[in-house]
Amino acid sequence: PFTVGEISSSTIRQVDTEMLLEVPEQNPVARDLWETMFQVSGFPEPFLKGTQLKYRRWARTYHSQVIRDDIRNEFAVRQIDTMEALYALITNCVGSPFSASNQAKTLKISHNTVFSWKTVFEHFFLLFELRPYSKRISRSLVKEPKIYFYDYCRIQDESLRFENMVAVELKRAVTLWTDFGLGEYQLWYLRNKERQEVDFLVTENAQPLFMVEAKYSDVAVSPNLIKFQNALGVPAIQLVHQQNVARKIKNEKNVIIIASAADWLAGLN
Repeated sequence: PFTVGEISSSTIRQVDTEMLLEVPEQNPVARDLWETMFQVSGFPEPFLKGTQLKYRRWARTYHSQVIRDDIRNEFAVRQIDTMEALYALITNCVGSPFSASNQAKTLKISHNTVFSWKTVFEHFFLLFELRPYSKRISRSLVKEPKIYFYDYCRIQDESLRFENMVAVELKRAVTLWTDFGLGEYQLWYLRNKERQEVDFLVTENAQPLFMVEAKYSDVAVSPNLIKFQNALGVPAIQLVHQQNVARKIKNEKNVIIIASAADWLAGLN
């Protein structure tokens, strides 16, 4: 799908501390793009038409063709109805750690089948996963991932759809920076033993670079964002769906930016 960051600017530049510490300027064009994507996704066909009717027609055909035609033909999947059911169930898991065991029990299939089908969905760019960050990378690989969809408009809950949109924007950015040789960038989420979380952490060459919390309507700074920033000492950004939000908050020696998502993400090119 298209993203606000790539449409708003054709210039590719390495993310820098100065940009992370500045309150973004209002960007009406980016806000219009964001609102359109929020309703019909960033996939070219529905995005360019800009109507929910076109999106619903496109989405029904797209997902059916990918699973029933592309995936079945490639992997000779026999339980195609069950695979579609799993894909539908995973939609309800956005924003929470994904448990393959729970899905396996619901569909009466094996844990390994759930895991392998989820991997297939990733290979066909239906979804992607984020792992919890840990300085001991081996630990993060065994913890439950979070699942996000490239077609985030299939998510009915608007707050979760907003979080998923931010995930897609950040995923696009770290992939682009890495592919262009600007460094080795990765996207994670943060979670501690008390189950406190921050939605996203971007690392550069395995070192924390900045963190992002997605809050649909809450403009009060997240306590979890403050706590994790105190531990990692990197810039923190809280993005909200609401327009005309742009302020900077001091957190001891650190800075937290609270901003409208469209305005801030427009500069993430």
